[in-house]
Amino acid sequence: MVADTETNDIETMSMKDFLNYYGGSIKEKVRSSLIPVFQKGQTDDWDKSALKKQACLARKPFAAQAATVCAVAKGLFKEDRKSVILVGEMGSGKTLMGIGVSSLIPKANSRVLILCPSHLVKKWAREIRETDRGATKVEIITKISDVALTSPQGREYWIVSKEKAKLHYQERKSVWMNRRHVECCPDCGKILDEDDKGKCRACGSSLYCADGSKFRRFSLAEYIRKHKKFCQIDLLIADEVHELKGGDTSQGQALHSLIVSSKKCLAMTGTLMGGYASNLYHLLFRLFTRKMINAGYKHNSSVEFSSHYGMVEIIEEVTTVTTRTASIGGKDRLMKKTKEKPGISPLLLPHFLLEDSVYIWISDISDQLPAYSEHIELVDMTEEQKDVYMDFQDDLSFAVKNAMSRHDHRLLGALVNSLYALPDGARRGESVLDPNDKEKMTVLCSAVPLDIPALPKEERLREIVLDEKLNGRKCAIFLEHTGTRDLIPELTERLENSGIKTLVLRSDTVATQGREEWLQKMVKDENPDVLICNPNLVKTGLDLLDFPTIVYFQTGMSIYTMRQSSRRSWRIGQKKPIKVYFMAYRQTAQERALKLIATKLETSNAVEGKLAADGLSAMSSGDGSMVLAMARSIMGEDKDKRSLNAVWNGYQSSEQVKDRGLFDSGLDNAFKVFSTPVQTGKVSLFQ
Repeated sequence: MVADTETNDIETMSMKDFLNYYGGSIKEKVRSSLIPVFQKGQTDDWDKSALKKQACLARKPFAAQAATVCAVAKGLFKEDRKSVILVGEMGSGKTLMGIGVSSLIPKANSRVLILCPSHLVKKWAREIRETDRGATKVEIITKISDVALTSPQGREYWIVSKEKAKLHYQERKSVWMNRRHVECCPDCGKILDEDDKGKCRACGSSLYCADGSKFRRFSLAEYIRKHKKFCQIDLLIADEVHELKGGDTSQGQALHSLIVSSKKCLAMTGTLMGGYASNLYHLLFRLFTRKMINAGYKHNSSVEFSSHYGMVEIIEEVTTVTTRTASIGGKDRLMKKTKEKPGISPLLLPHFLLEDSVYIWISDISDQLPAYSEHIELVDMTEEQKDVYMDFQDDLSFAVKNAMSRHDHRLLGALVNSLYALPDGARRGESVLDPNDKEKMTVLCSAVPLDIPALPKEERLREIVLDEKLNGRKCAIFLEHTGTRDLIPELTERLENSGIKTLVLRSDTVATQGREEWLQKMVKDENPDVLICNPNLVKTGLDLLDFPTIVYFQTGMSIYTMRQSSRRSWRIGQKKPIKVYFMAYRQTAQERALKLIATKLETSNAVEGKLAADGLSAMSSGDGSMVLAMARSIMGEDKDKRSLNAVWNGYQSSEQVKDRGLFDSGLDNAFKVFSTPVQTGKVSLFQ
C-alpha cells in the first residue's frame, strides 16, 4: 500500500508495480546489508583450496555444482554453522554434491552418516565408491551390531535407510564375568565398579550392546545418539529430508537423534515446501534449534508458527456446554477452532531460510543437459461418455449439497475421487455409497458402465507412444489408479495390441531397494517400449535415463510426487531431449486437478527461490487442501477464472526465472524484497 501524503488516502499497489517503483532502492539496501559468505567469482584462499580438492574427485562436478559444494562446506566448516539446507532441483546432482561436501571435512579421519530412503541406499554406496577416491570405508548399516564404536580411520561412510534408523531394539549389558563372578570390561579386563557408568573408565569401551532377541524398544538412531562419543559422526547428510517432516513420527524422531549425534548436518531436498508452513516447522526446529528457541518457539509450537508464517482460518462454532452442577440444559458458547490452509508468509524466507540455505536449479547446469519441454494434452470425451459424466456429476453434487446443509463433509472426498476416476473408468462405471449406511448397501448415485473398446485418452496415449517409438524413444507412463481402480491391465492390453512392448512396475514387483538394478536388467533383457507404473514408485532416486518421454496418463493431486517424478529422465547423463506430457479429459475433474497443481507449483517455486509476477499473491491465497479446492471448483466456487493454459503458462514462467542472486541485475527473487535489514552483519547467503 502507498499513502498519499496530501489526502491521507491509502492506495493499493500490486507486488509487480511495487518492485518496479521501489526496486532500485530496495536492491541497493539489500546490497549494502548482506555480506555473503560465498559468492561466485569472488573466491578467497579457502574457496580456492576447496575447488582444488573437488577437482581431485573421480567424478568431477560441474562449475555450478562445485560452487554449491563450496558454499555449503564453507558455511559448515569455516563459518561453523551446525546445519545447512541444500535445496537442489530434481536432477541437479544432490548425491554428487553431498559427497563433495564430505570430501571437504577438515579432518584426516572423519565419518559421514547418510540417512536416506531405503531405495537410495545402494545408489549412495555406488556413487561414493565411484566418486570419492579418499573413502576408506563405505558401509551400509542395517542393525545395531553394524555400528562400530570406534574412531574412524580415514574418511568413512555409514549409510542407513530412514526405515532402518527408526527400528527399535532392547539393550543388554555386555560384560565379562571372572572366576569370582565379578563384572569386568570385555575389552581390557578391568574389574568394574559403580563409577563405570555405561563405559569402562580404563579403555572407554561401551558396556552395553543390542539384544535383538528381546522386545525391540531402543532405536538404531537412539543407539547412535547414546554412544555418540564413540561413533564420532562428523557430518550427517539427511537426504530427501522433506520426508522426515513429521513431528511425532518415529522417522522424525530418528532424524532428531542423529542430528544431536552429529557435529554437522547437511539436509538435502528437491521439494522443501509442500504448501503449508507446518511442513517446515519440525524440520526447522530440529535443524536450527537455537534459532527457533531464540525466536520464542518450543518443540510443540507448530500452531503458533503456522499463525505467524502460514495461513490459518479461524472457524467459529456455537457449542452447548453443560456442567456437572446443572441438572438439565446447558449454556451456548462461541468456540473458536484454528485450521491451517495452504500458503506461507514471505517473511519465512529471511527469518529462517535465507541465512542457512543454498539453492541450485537445473537451469544452473542446463548447458550440460538436453532440452526439456512440457505439453498439455486435453482430450475430449465421447458424447456418450460426456452425458454419463455430467449426469453423474449433477447427481453427486446434489447429494453433496444436501449433506453439507447438515454439516456433513464426508462426501467431499467421494465427489473429487469419483469424478476424477469416472472418465478413465467409463467401462466399469462408478458408484458412491451413502456414508450413513453402516451396511454399505445404499447407493447415492451411480454411473452406468459403457461399452467403448478404446476410450479417447487411451487412443491419444497410443498415438503418442507410437510416434515416440518411430523416433527410437521409450516412454514412461505414469498413472494414479493402480490399486482399487487398477487401470494397468487395460492400458497394457491396448498398447500391446498395437505392437507396443510394455514393462509394468508395481509396488510388489521388486523390493524398494532393488528397483534400480531390476529396471536396468529388464531394459537390457526385455527392451520394452514403455514402462507403466505409479509415479510414487519412481519419484525419488530412480533414474529413468532410458525413457526420455514421460506421459502422465493421470496426474494425481500431489505436488511432491509430480515435481519429483517429472524430472526422473532429465538428469545428468541424459543425451536425448526430454518430453513430458500431462493428459486430462477436457471439462472434467482431471482438468481442474491439473490447473490446481499448476497453481500450487507456482507457489512452491516462490518458496524455493523462484518468483513469478503473481507468485507472492499465490502464496497468500491458499484455499484449503487439494481435495477441498477441487470440491469447490466442481461446485462452481473456483475463484481463479483463468484457463488451464493460462495457469500453466504462469507456472512455466516461474520455472524460467533465472535471476536468483541478490547481487544480480533483476528483482525477480523474493529474497531481494524480504531479506533486509540483517542484524548479524554476516549471513551465509550462498550466491
